[in-house]
Amino acid sequence: MAKQNPIYLIRVYTAKMLIEHAMKHYGLNHSDFNMPSDLFNYELKLMPLRDFEALLCKIENLTQDPAYTAKLSQSTNLKQFGPFVQLIASSTNLGMAIKRVNTVHNAIQSGVQVNMLLSGSIAKWRFLSPRHFELPTSQIKAFTVEQAMSYMLIPQPHDILKVVFELTKYALFYGYPTLEFVADKVGMKPLTLQRRLQEQSISFTNIVHHSVCDEAIALMSTKFTMDDIARRVGYKNTASFSVAFKRMYGVTPQQYRQDYI
Repeated sequence: MAKQNPIYLIRVYTAKMLIEHAMKHYGLNHSDFNMPSDLFNYELKLMPLRDFEALLCKIENLTQDPAYTAKLSQSTNLKQFGPFVQLIASSTNLGMAIKRVNTVHNAIQSGVQVNMLLSGSIAKWRFLSPRHFELPTSQIKAFTVEQAMSYMLIPQPHDILKVVFELTKYALFYGYPTLEFVADKVGMKPLTLQRRLQEQSISFTNIVHHSVCDEAIALMSTKFTMDDIARRVGYKNTASFSVAFKRMYGVTPQQYRQDYI
C-alpha cells in the first residue's frame, strides 16, 4: 500500500482573521474570497490547510501586496485567539509557559517550538515560529478544560477516518458532502479515497451520515428550526432529513430534540 501523504487541518478562525484584516485594510468584501460567509460564524470548525494556503495566495492576488502577511502580523496579537492565549498567560512561571506552548502548538500542528536552557539562575530560551506574536502582559487566572480541548482536538495528519469525518462537516458549508469534494481536499482521487476507507471497514456514505447527524444534533441546542437545521446539513427539505436521521438513531429529529436536548 502506498504511503499516505499527511493531511493537515486548521481552525476556521485563522482564515477569518485573514479575511477580516483584508476587508478592513484593503476594501475587500466577503464575496471576493469565494468562501461561504456562513462558515465564519463557526470559528472552531476545521478546514484543510491547503484551502488556507490557497486563501493566502488569493489575498495576495486581490491586494497586490506581497507583504500582506507581514503587515498582518504587525497589526494583530495573540489576544485574537481567545482562550488559547489565556492558557499561556495563566502560567505561573516561564517554565510552565514554555511547556504549555510546546504541548498546545504540537497539538494544533502549528510547527511552533520553544527551547529553554538553564544556566545557574539565568534561563536562555528561544521562540521558533514562522510568524512573531506579541504575548499579552496581564495574567488571566481561569482557563477551563473544555476551552483547552476545543482548541487541541485536531485529528493527526495520518488519521484518515477522523480527517474525512471533519472534512465532511466542512463540506456541509458548500452543500451536501460528496466523495469528489472531500477527495479533492485530501489530495486523492475519489476511488483512491474510497478504497482507503474500505480498508478501514467503513464507507464514505456511512461517514457522511454520521457527520450530518452529529452536526444536526449540535444545532438542536440552538434556536434553529428543523427546517433551518435540515438546510444547514445539506438537505433541501425536512422530510428527507427526517428519514435519514431516523435511520441512524431510530427516532425523528424532532423527537430527539424533545427527548434528549
